[in-house]
Amino acid sequence: GRAVGREAEGDPPQVARRPPRRQGRNPPTHATHGDAEAARGLAGGSCGERVGRSHGRGRIAAKAAAVARGAADRSPVGSQNLSWGAPRDRGARAFMDRTLLTRHKGDYLASSFFQGGADGFVDTVDPSTGVPLDRVPFRLAAVGEAVADARASSSAWGAVPVSQRLEILRRMCDLLDGRRGELAALVSRESGKALWEAQLEAVAAVRAVELMLDQGAAILADAPHPNAQGSLRRRTVGVVGVVTPFPYPLYVPIQLLVPVLLAGNTVVWKPSSQVPLSSQRLAEVFDSARIPSGVLSMLQGPADPLGKALVRNPGLDMVVAACSATTARALRKGPSRQRVWAQAGGKGWAIVCADADLDRAAYEVVTSAFLTGGQRCNATSRVLVERTVAQEFLKRVVALTGTM
Repeated sequence: GRAVGREAEGDPPQVARRPPRRQGRNPPTHATHGDAEAARGLAGGSCGERVGRSHGRGRIAAKAAAVARGAADRSPVGSQNLSWGAPRDRGARAFMDRTLLTRHKGDYLASSFFQGGADGFVDTVDPSTGVPLDRVPFRLAAVGEAVADARASSSAWGAVPVSQRLEILRRMCDLLDGRRGELAALVSRESGKALWEAQLEAVAAVRAVELMLDQGAAILADAPHPNAQGSLRRRTVGVVGVVTPFPYPLYVPIQLLVPVLLAGNTVVWKPSSQVPLSSQRLAEVFDSARIPSGVLSMLQGPADPLGKALVRNPGLDMVVAACSATTARALRKGPSRQRVWAQAGGKGWAIVCADADLDRAAYEVVTSAFLTGGQRCNATSRVLVERTVAQEFLKRVVALTGTM
C-alpha cells in the first residue's frame, strides 16, 4: 500500500515521506491567523491565555468562567442583558473579516486539498446577515478515494508507537491553541454562534485535546491480565468514518477525531455541510502538525448523498458519529460487519427545587436552552419545578428571555 507519513528529524525509519501529490491537488496553504494582540482583542477579552507549562506542554488558564461572567452577568433579573448577537467591538469584526480571506480548498485527501469537478455545491452564509460566504463543491467519488487512502495507510499508522502518535497530536494541540482567535472568529461568522461563545469553544477544544493526550497513553498501554499470566494489549479497529454536526465545529470533531487517531486508526471525516470553512481550517491544523498521508481525510458535502455514501461504504470498519437519534438508528442499519458508536441527541432536563436560588436557576435554564440557538444535544428543553416556587421561577425565566 501507499507509504504513510513523512520523514522528519527524529522520525523512525518506518515512517516514510508523503507520496507525490496527485494531479489536480492544491498545496496545503494556510491563512495567517493574525497577531496575538488582534486575537486578544476579540470581544470577551483574552480568554484561555497560557499561564505556565506542565510536562513540557502548555496549559490553558481557567478563564472560561470569567469570560462567561463578562458576557452575561449573573445579577438579579431585570439588570441582565443576554444579548448574544454579533460582536459589538469593531476591532473584533475586522479581525473576523481577515480570517475569511481564504475560501474553500476542496476535500482533504492524501495530505493535500483537492478540487476537481463537482457533483453539487453547498452554500454557506453568515446567519446573522444572510451574506454568502462561499460555495463549496462536493464529489461523490471522493468517498471511495478517501476510504482507499485510509485503508492503504492503516497498517503503517497502527504500527507507529503510541509515543510518536502522541507527539504528532501534541503538535496539533499547540497549533490549535495558537489559532484559537482565528478559529473562533470563523466559527462565529459561519455558524452564527456569539463570538464569546465561540471563543469558549476554542478554549474547550484545546483543553479536551490536552486531557485526552494525558490520559490516552495510560489507557493504551499494555496491562497485566487479571486472571492469567500474560498481558492485555489493545489493537486498532482499522478505518473509521467520523461524522460530526454543526453546533460545535471545533469541540465535537476534536472529541471524536483525537482518540480515534491516537488509538492507531485511520479516519475519514465528514463534517457538517453547514460549517465547511470552519472544518477546513481544523483540517489545516492537522495538516500543519504533519499528520501522515492518508491517516486523516476530510470530505465536504451534505448528508445526502455524500454522508450516506460514506457510512454505507463497506471499506469502513467502524462509524463514529455525533448526531440525532434518527441518524443513529439509520447508522445501525449499515453493513453488518461495521461497528457503530453514536452520541445521539435527547431531551435535556433541569430540576428546580423549592430551596434553589431562583435567580441563578432561571439564568442557568435560559442559558442552557438558548446558547448556540438551542442547537445542542444537551440544551435544556424541559424543566421540572416544585409547585411552591413554579410561578416565581416562571416570572424570572420570562423576564430573562425578554432581554435577548
